[in-house]
Amino acid sequence: MELIKTFNEITKSDTAIAGGKGASLGEMTQTGIPVPPGFVILSDAFERFLEKTDLNVEIDSILHSVDHREMHTIENASEKIKALILNAEIPVDISDEIQKFFKKLGTTYVAVRSSATAEDSASAAWAGQLETYLNTTDKTLLENVKKCWASLFTPRAIFYRFEKELHKQKISVAVVIQKMIESEKSGIAFSTHPITQDKNQIVVEAGFGLGEAIVSGQITPDSYVVEKEPRNVLDVNIEKQERGLFRSNLGGNEWKEIKEAKSASQVLSKEQILELVKIIIKIENHYEFPCDIEWAFADETFYIVQSRPITTLNYDIGKQSPKYLYDGDRWLLAEDIPDIDFQFSQIWLSSFVNDLEKTIGINYKKVISVYNNGYNLKFYYGDKDSEAVSSTILRKIIDENFGMEINKNIRRVADELFEISKRIDPKFLQGLSNKEFSDFYTKLDDIHTEFYSWCWLPNAVDMFHTHFTNYLKTLLAKHSKSEEEINTALVALSFSEEKSFIQDELESLLKIAIYKKDNPNDKATIEKMLAEHHAEYFFLKHLWIGKDGISTIEEYRQAVDKMLTEHDPKEVLESEHKKWADDKKLRDNYEKKLNLSAKEKELFRTYAEFGFTKAYRRRIQLYWAYKMDFIFEELSKRLGVSFIESRFLMPNEVEEGLKNGLSSEIKKIATERTKHCVYYTEKGLDIIAIGDDCKQFESTIVEEINGEMDEFKGQVACLGKVQGMVKIVNSTSDMHKVNDGDILVSIATNPDILPAMKKAIAFVTEQGGITSHAAIVAREMRKPCIIGTKIATKVLKDGDMIEVDANNGIVKILK
Repeated sequence: MELIKTFNEITKSDTAIAGGKGASLGEMTQTGIPVPPGFVILSDAFERFLEKTDLNVEIDSILHSVDHREMHTIENASEKIKALILNAEIPVDISDEIQKFFKKLGTTYVAVRSSATAEDSASAAWAGQLETYLNTTDKTLLENVKKCWASLFTPRAIFYRFEKELHKQKISVAVVIQKMIESEKSGIAFSTHPITQDKNQIVVEAGFGLGEAIVSGQITPDSYVVEKEPRNVLDVNIEKQERGLFRSNLGGNEWKEIKEAKSASQVLSKEQILELVKIIIKIENHYEFPCDIEWAFADETFYIVQSRPITTLNYDIGKQSPKYLYDGDRWLLAEDIPDIDFQFSQIWLSSFVNDLEKTIGINYKKVISVYNNGYNLKFYYGDKDSEAVSSTILRKIIDENFGMEINKNIRRVADELFEISKRIDPKFLQGLSNKEFSDFYTKLDDIHTEFYSWCWLPNAVDMFHTHFTNYLKTLLAKHSKSEEEINTALVALSFSEEKSFIQDELESLLKIAIYKKDNPNDKATIEKMLAEHHAEYFFLKHLWIGKDGISTIEEYRQAVDKMLTEHDPKEVLESEHKKWADDKKLRDNYEKKLNLSAKEKELFRTYAEFGFTKAYRRRIQLYWAYKMDFIFEELSKRLGVSFIESRFLMPNEVEEGLKNGLSSEIKKIATERTKHCVYYTEKGLDIIAIGDDCKQFESTIVEEINGEMDEFKGQVACLGKVQGMVKIVNSTSDMHKVNDGDILVSIATNPDILPAMKKAIAFVTEQGGITSHAAIVAREMRKPCIIGTKIATKVLKDGDMIEVDANNGIVKILK
């Protein structure tokens, strides 16, 4: 029986004997990836150890007594099994073989890592369940091997195997012995962005010293986001590292203070980041799946010390029935908007999911709108595809000048919507037959759907705006090293020469005020100017439904009088014109000062144009919403429902009602929808839920929090937004405090507190990066997680009610 193999003798197909970690290191070694040399004590050696010491039957008996829902049974079993293993002697033939292979490595220090035969698969990551012993010498080698074997039975590992339903299969453990790299720098990398799941982005985390400090979450590392194609460092986040984990002169590891100058510096240079990324891409291309990679840097060389599949990507929801749409899923609150009708959101959200494909070939996964007591909309979207949409738009803007096409089409369709909306008034609608009314309604619906399929691109995808802004900052960083100048230049270069309707309306009122000041007795002309202003701008305060937001001529008259009382309107108008001219000049100056290329100027002009286009479509949108009141007033008369009920009908129900009359069943459903309903849309699937189904839907969606709150920020590790009671957990002795639905707050989580993490609905930590233990577990459990807050356990206490908004990295303390 072969007990040990070197990395050169192992491939990825040897998981059953070398464990996931050992098989991966062997595979990478054979592929030419820079891996420190080593060998694997195969799982057969562990099985032989159990047989020769007669421990196998006794261990199986102890495991059968475990009820993983009762923590004390896990702890009792663990204590008994570990004692059996650690007190037993390793048979001489096994120990001699281990010592022989150790001497062949020709090194003083090795890393000893447990490698379970069921770990790090595509569906499960043990995330630190088993043990690693760094800087091990020949004196402690055999003892640490036994500790690795025993770590297969720690409470956290036993709990994990039951949670993952691995307890019914045979699990053994191999042990990796690897030459220890005394790393100056180390870290973790994800070959696909683990949060946004953008396959074109790599996330690298880096710290000074040994990587164990990052994995354990005891330091907050630098983080870098790198675009694969084109190869480019998109984002650099530098964290001050005041201490690091280093090899001790006495053996083992010790924490050492890092000098001030070094502690605040960037760990990896741009050149080093790109060198490491090249290796990461090679690993991903070889395995053909996204990888979670541990690396070390010493003597100007990068080494890979571990690679495993990322286990938290590509989760989907079913389509069989409403109950499958919310089981185990998570929703992000996009907006909470009063006074938007159901039909508007149906057009709005359906175009979001179903029509973006026409413009960019990609769609959001799913969207929900929720109504309570009429027009009270909460709009939620599934969090999987927003990053992909944003990245796709940005790449098309950079590569294909797609931004100007977006702006051109928004204006084109907005103008079409404005022209058809101008025709709508009670007299026009009353003159239409039911068939003509239905045709006109359908045409209006089609134009508005196209309008939103373009408007979503630059104006309603928040992540896109962030992406575009960050990309432009990277362009400016090539021309200026001053962060202050970069921010100032970004604002200046975002100037649009076109004035929004808000500026136009202000100037119109100022001109009326100027005329009234110069001609106070010409009331006829003043009233005519007010009437013209009213005709042009009366609907701008309209909030989607009802006519309460319509401005009156009297309001404009009062606004003009206020201008005359508070300021000289001529001076205000001149000041507005000067500000506009100054902003234009500042933009032009920055273009020259920074020596922007034609392509860069074009991108900044596109960015500025988006700002104007947003205001342009907003004006048309408000006008359309005002005119739709007349549509629904007429519909309510023709279909025999109330005004509000008419707005809670789907377009196909309207069409059928105008053709054959509205059935009593649909009328009843419309009434229920006005009370409480959700509209769910996914490509090829629309569901409207009322009654119990609706309550079940909404019970799984995060409610918006009202009232004033104190808040602090951290780094997003896993998206979501929840509220609950704080429980501070910094050790296993704190775990008993956590109940189902609590929010676990910790300095840094570790595998020992996994049972408590299972109960919690979210995690907040002071330390760690997006590859820390808390982050990995959060993504696997799909729970909101904010890390690196620095102050969480200092400002929070047990029993506090908080909201964890991991969409934005904000923790809010509820009053």
